[in-house]
Amino acid sequence: LVWLCLRFPPGRRRRVCGLALPSGCLETVLLVGVGFIAGSLFGWRLADSLLLGAILAISSTTLVVKVLSDLGRTNEPSSEAIFGILLVEDLVAVLLIALLSSLAITGGVTVVGIATLALHVAIFVVAVLVLGLAIVPRLVDHVATLRVEALLVLLAVGFAFATSMIAVALGLSIALGAFIAGAVVAESRASAAVEHRIAPMRDLFGAVFFVSTGILLNPLDIATYWPATLILGLVPIVGKIVSGGAARVVVGVSHTAAGGGGAGREWRRVGRGVG
Repeated sequence: LVWLCLRFPPGRRRRVCGLALPSGCLETVLLVGVGFIAGSLFGWRLADSLLLGAILAISSTTLVVKVLSDLGRTNEPSSEAIFGILLVEDLVAVLLIALLSSLAITGGVTVVGIATLALHVAIFVVAVLVLGLAIVPRLVDHVATLRVEALLVLLAVGFAFATSMIAVALGLSIALGAFIAGAVVAESRASAAVEHRIAPMRDLFGAVFFVSTGILLNPLDIATYWPATLILGLVPIVGKIVSGGAARVVVGVSHTAAGGGGAGREWRRVGRGVG
């Protein structure tokens, strides 16, 4: 998330905000609903069905960024849209994780619980942004002038770890801390240098992510639950492509306004990329 925010600086975020926000929200709503219906048809409990919907709705940022980087397509228009949608989905994921955790623990979600969560998120985001933007970008720029690469990396990564730890201490998602840290560092003039320096760490943590995920997988479970595995594997793929096309209609992007057939191809890439 930190690397994605650096790779997707404020100017680019503002440029695709009108596209990414409705697209990300629409995809999330549609796939949470589809996942909930699928879980209900399998006879799962309410909390399990909602969790399934949340899992299907959120794309793997690590996987998508890695694929686009390997293909050398991070600067294409479709990739810009994909990055924007991923950021929106990651923010939605923060709220979903907190709400589902509350549902699993208490057995229900109350208005007071939602309001309290929203208040904690707002206080954390405002505090980190106000203090961070006043200090961190200037500090990063100053360290960059020293031309000590190790110190620049330590500063950026240390700030990301610090904000993530604070978020966890407040009962929030670690992803929220990483996202805010990346957004703050991206405001510095040396953000491109930081992005380049921490790219190897992105690859390292990406490898750890895939290994840790693979360790949790028991191949025998695939054979045991193959009907559900097959269905739930196809649902998000088809759903992402369909919802990406639906978002194109919702935000009012036409072939003519967006550059003819090329726009249609770009939007199909967006759907496949986020899926």
